[in-house]
Amino acid sequence: MRRCHPVRRHHPLSVFRFNPDYGAPYFTLAAFIEVVQMFVSRLMVQAMLAELQARGLKPNNLLPDFTPLHGEQLPGAPGLKGREMELLVERAIRQSGGPALGLTMGQRTPETMLHVLGHLLLTCGTVRDAFEVLQQYATLMLGGMEWYLAERGAVAVFGFSKPKVSDEAARFWGDWVLAFALRVGRQYARDPKAAPHEVHLAHPTPSYAQDYAKVFGCTGRFDQPNYAIVFPRALVDRRQPHADPMLSAVLRETADKLHRQSTGASSFAERVRHALRYEQDLVNMDFDRLASRWGMTRRTLRRRLSAEGQSLSDLLEEACCRQAKEELRRQDESTKEIAVRLGYSETSAFHGAFKRWTGQSPTEFRAEIAAAHSATR
Repeated sequence: MRRCHPVRRHHPLSVFRFNPDYGAPYFTLAAFIEVVQMFVSRLMVQAMLAELQARGLKPNNLLPDFTPLHGEQLPGAPGLKGREMELLVERAIRQSGGPALGLTMGQRTPETMLHVLGHLLLTCGTVRDAFEVLQQYATLMLGGMEWYLAERGAVAVFGFSKPKVSDEAARFWGDWVLAFALRVGRQYARDPKAAPHEVHLAHPTPSYAQDYAKVFGCTGRFDQPNYAIVFPRALVDRRQPHADPMLSAVLRETADKLHRQSTGASSFAERVRHALRYEQDLVNMDFDRLASRWGMTRRTLRRRLSAEGQSLSDLLEEACCRQAKEELRRQDESTKEIAVRLGYSETSAFHGAFKRWTGQSPTEFRAEIAAAHSATR
């Protein structure tokens, strides 16, 4: 039997480690994240070129052999991935003469350079709202990274997994995203000099390590499992004077359209499926809030899905199945603990639901994952 569970879920707290200095959590994601090849959108490539031009350089020779960047495409369409993306970063760093190019770009790239996503981030009412926007539309900027917002005690952590690319490219994009997030965060804190408690870097100490204290105003910890900013939890839900719900709704429609066009998700059911993919609390799902994303009531939402031969309950079951698989891929908790976290008061009910979704029991699923890991060692 399923029950409401009061805990706000981002990722289970059991996967955090805690800094003994003040109890700040951070993630170890490698055990259960599905590896997705990183890509950067055309918008991000344009931001890089703009930074090089601002330095008085001529970056045209960076691009001639990158065919994905030629021709007419959507602003948020994937521009480069894999080795091509790594080459672009290497050439840009070499041409600029500065290994700290990512930090500099993050500090200088205007939000407007990110097209609709940048504007949308600035119309949100709280940091929590902005994080949900980032989760849903990050692929208009970067793909292949897992984002999280964790909260414990008086601190919160915004972070993301280390990109599965070359060390130089991972460092570049990690620096860029953290420096850009700091700028946006300072707007929400209403303090242009606000400094986080700590910054976590997933790369080794670089030659420009001293620059992190100058940029972030705090200690940088290198060789961490992920990239993250640790900041006061009180900022997560602080309401912003610049929030604009009406403009935000219009921008969301545009962002939805760009996402559908770039991913091929054209049906309304696919749009709902995509939204559920980034819901942080499926157990206490607010269907009225979900429906309001498209300016409709819950009843209209169900009717639209029914017209496509889909149901809200089926899509929710899909999302719950995916979430359960993510939990079970981690081998450090019992099935009972996972069942409780997912909102099941009886372990047998969770077993039955998982078997219905996958044709396997949770135990069989875990055994298959363990066998696959053993085979690759």
